[in-house]
Amino acid sequence: MRRKSTPPADFDADWYANEYPDVATAIAAGHLAGAYQHYVLFGKDEGRKPNGADSDRAAAQFRAMRDAHGGEHYLTPGDLAVTRVSANRILLIGSCFLEPIAGHASDALDGTRDFWLANFHAKLPDAMPHPAPDYDLIVLQIPFRGLLPANAIWSLDYDDEAGHHRVFEHACRMIDDYVAENLKWTLAHGIPTLVCNLMVPQSDLTGRLLPRYDLRNTMYFVEELNRHIGRTIQQYANVYLLDVDKVSASLGRRYAQDDGVFWFTHSSLMPMGSDQDVRIEPMAHVYEHYHTDLPKFMSALWQEIAASYRTLRAADAVKLVVVDLDDTLWRGVSGDDAVIGPEMIEGWPLGIIETLMHLKKRGVMLGIISKNDEARIRSIWPRIFGSHMSLDDFAVVRINWTPKSENMAAILRAVNVLPHSVVYVDDNPVERAEMAHAYPGIRVLGRYPFYLRRTLAWAPETQVASITDESGRRTQMIQSQVVREEARATLPRSVFLATLEIEVSVFPVSYGSARFARAFELINKTNQFNTTGRRWSADAIKAAMDAGMTLEAFEVRDRLTSYGLVGVCLRSRRNIDQFVMSCRVNGLDVEMAALATILAAIPGDEVVTATFKETPSNLLCRDFWSRCGFTMAGDEWRLHPQNRPSIPAFIRVANTSR
Repeated sequence: MRRKSTPPADFDADWYANEYPDVATAIAAGHLAGAYQHYVLFGKDEGRKPNGADSDRAAAQFRAMRDAHGGEHYLTPGDLAVTRVSANRILLIGSCFLEPIAGHASDALDGTRDFWLANFHAKLPDAMPHPAPDYDLIVLQIPFRGLLPANAIWSLDYDDEAGHHRVFEHACRMIDDYVAENLKWTLAHGIPTLVCNLMVPQSDLTGRLLPRYDLRNTMYFVEELNRHIGRTIQQYANVYLLDVDKVSASLGRRYAQDDGVFWFTHSSLMPMGSDQDVRIEPMAHVYEHYHTDLPKFMSALWQEIAASYRTLRAADAVKLVVVDLDDTLWRGVSGDDAVIGPEMIEGWPLGIIETLMHLKKRGVMLGIISKNDEARIRSIWPRIFGSHMSLDDFAVVRINWTPKSENMAAILRAVNVLPHSVVYVDDNPVERAEMAHAYPGIRVLGRYPFYLRRTLAWAPETQVASITDESGRRTQMIQSQVVREEARATLPRSVFLATLEIEVSVFPVSYGSARFARAFELINKTNQFNTTGRRWSADAIKAAMDAGMTLEAFEVRDRLTSYGLVGVCLRSRRNIDQFVMSCRVNGLDVEMAALATILAAIPGDEVVTATFKETPSNLLCRDFWSRCGFTMAGDEWRLHPQNRPSIPAFIRVANTSR
């Protein structure tokens, strides 16, 4: 890796060696030529400071960063959050475990909280505590204590494996019954619901030397119940797991869970009032006997709830992550052939690479902007990455000496996304500042490489509620789109479109069906071709569909690729409530073909109306209704029978199911 060999004026070698004893030891042993060699090879990446003056200032800065990333936001980094999302009302259904959490002071998610005490014997009434439309989220907890009697496990002989299996199957049936009963309001009103899993005990009651992965092991018993909970809730639409066990494990189970004192099926938080017993020797509160941190656990759990809600609402969703190369995707710079090899990605870079590949699976597009020679980078890439990552994993690549902001402009045009949907990662503060200035909405990272993996992988803005077929193929579709646009530039439009062999399929989508997840995602993520800009909650769209609104979607393919489900039309009989389309098929006139097909279901002598609301982002569709023959009449668009659009001649409508 190319590094300067002469120490800069602000590097204090004596201070550095005294401040970091391991450096002085390595120099004395002859492993290092001097303090600056250590700083160049290791110290800078490790965050060590070059002098005492910088050290005090930097120490305070790093402490603040460490506290911010190591506190309640550890599992839910807030670096990518721009807008604050609120819920109107949140309903928490569960036992005494959930009650203090419902009342815990946390600003993670604004909204009025209602607690409903539920056990395995009560039935939910038909009516919710407040009108169903008031609720934006439900949190449901399964009380472990209600699954099994306290002695269900300890009353069995250790060699009675069949008995342990019978107890486990009974607990599974109880889970199924409890979930079915307490999702009553969820299913009736389509309210997004998070179901808590169980906290795994801190240690096994049978003993540490006995088989770990065996139903007689109480830790494994709970882990298997959690798997069953996961399988059970997957049967329901709009129901997701709230991983309470993950939060407890991350914080440290000893600081929250009560199974060091109570029986294991109690599975709750450390008792709030255990100092009331009158004994010969007076008792202190349990908190005097154990270090606990219930407020921190509850705050972290509320952050997890808020993160799930942000993802469900697609708040500040990231569609594209663009990375620099030198000192960002690998350690050091790539100009020195002597150091080119897999060691350049060892450590934190490999963690970032793994994260990027998982983002790609989620449907987040990847891009590269680097000031380098592209031919050289392509030649050395296999030597650095081997089979870990290919340049083909990136939807767009711009490696040249052009200013990075200009390269970003070309990328935004190629992939049809807006700056506020992009995260840019660069180690150079000048480049980050220039990019942020050129695109005020863009989010920039790169100052702290040790935070990058967590932020990109765990932030709610990069997560999705489901991974669709389109998600997995998005990179290939964008690459085909780039090829398509290059062809567009060389041919007359009519000739270009005729060569694509475009096919459009239009079909209805019912709530909760296989295609609903993708259609719902498209509605809530599309900005530029969105005739109203409305974001729907699952309960609101379910209520509208129950009231008669239809959701019709369309897929597109051409000779280059299959673009998947790219458009959705929400229609209340003869009024088009909302029309959205992915920008990756913009300019192909497929929206005309889809709308013409949808309109065919409306009697030909009826006037069709449509809604349009201008947003800061929906420039692409502001002329859509006029292009389709609609005219303005007051505050709505109207389409008279004689003006209905036809299907373009170069588009084939195939496999339409109505």
